[in-house]
Amino acid sequence: MKQYIALFACLLLFFVMPAASVYSADSAVEYEALFKETLEKAKNDDVTSQYLLGHLYLQGKGVKKDVESGLKWTISAAEKNKFAAQVNLIEIYSQGIGIPKDEKESQKWISIITDHADKGNAEAQYRLGLMIKEGENVPQNLPETIRLFTLSANSNFTQAQYALGEMYDEEKVVPQNYTEAIKWYRLAAENGYNKPVSYDGDDLAIRAGIRLYVMYSTGIGVKKDTKEADKWISLISKQGKTKSLSSEADYALKNITPQLAIKLYRIAAERGDAEAQNKLGDIFKQGRGVPQNFNEAIKWYRSSAKQGDSSALYELGNMYRKGEGVSKNLKESVRYLEKAIQQHKSKIANNTDNYMSSLILGQIRSLQALIGFIYGQGGSGLAKDYVKAYAWFSVATTNGNETTKEHMEAIASKMNHSQIEKAQKLATELWGK
Repeated sequence: MKQYIALFACLLLFFVMPAASVYSADSAVEYEALFKETLEKAKNDDVTSQYLLGHLYLQGKGVKKDVESGLKWTISAAEKNKFAAQVNLIEIYSQGIGIPKDEKESQKWISIITDHADKGNAEAQYRLGLMIKEGENVPQNLPETIRLFTLSANSNFTQAQYALGEMYDEEKVVPQNYTEAIKWYRLAAENGYNKPVSYDGDDLAIRAGIRLYVMYSTGIGVKKDTKEADKWISLISKQGKTKSLSSEADYALKNITPQLAIKLYRIAAERGDAEAQNKLGDIFKQGRGVPQNFNEAIKWYRSSAKQGDSSALYELGNMYRKGEGVSKNLKESVRYLEKAIQQHKSKIANNTDNYMSSLILGQIRSLQALIGFIYGQGGSGLAKDYVKAYAWFSVATTNGNETTKEHMEAIASKMNHSQIEKAQKLATELWGK
């Protein structure tokens, strides 16, 4: 299950119900695999799996949305003192998510988690502190939040240590205090890295290490120290889960610097993560934070494509079509584009999410149309072939591409009856592949 836990990094704090568009086609396939694995472990009374299974059913990830089953598994985990599950139940009952509101049941679980916090349970203190910080179903009380976080953090609970570091770092809740921020970030990072990689808190340990790297490398709140900054990147590379590293690289690319993102993507990519390899390819192709380098982009796209990443296959096909970093070769372009189509089709076959399937189908028909254009023009290693152009336009049109019908008719005007019949037969074969 390790490779799938990163999918839930943002869900371990509060119950959320994101739109289907939040996750990609690739992650939709991962959710399918996660559901199958989690179901078996949940049936064997694994409490974390029961909690995750509740999420999957409630959100319709990897399985058809089923509130009744989601509630059943969430309650099962909550009754075994999975505090994150208890927080979810408080949210479900108080907001009436998929069921009628039930304030009495919500208050029951608030009392249970409060009782555990009062008895010194570090995770209960952290979960309750989060609820109080946000004013979710309990009165907002920031001094109480800090008290609970501090109690939890002093018991070596990584999430609470990171939360305190973030609060003192950002100056949104308490006066900014970089000394305190660094103290708690350091404890979170070291605490996470000193535990097995499967430890639930290591995603935040990675983020704490990243923040320490940024602070020491730029001199934010502390004397600039390149050696100390590199130390944290080294720890991240040794201990962080690959999927977590890729996720944090996404965050760094949007919110910190491309240079940091590249460091993190490279660590994950060198471990064989196809998504990180594809992202590195994108960065070098676009020249984001580094000089544009088509050769480096192709290197990483090839690594990702070997693992069947459809985005990397498309990019390689496009680069051969345009002659970016390689000699223009339309035959190679078509080869990669056809492989991308096959990968997309396998995603649809293994996907229960109708919305995601429709998105993937849109990508398929765009690729089919592109191949049709390539055969219609020919050149650069590929003979012009109206039969194949017509066939690809035909399957794209059948798949719902409204623009390709005109191109198919234009190609047909250049063909004789025998060629059209041959093209139609080929289209039927392509449709069946």
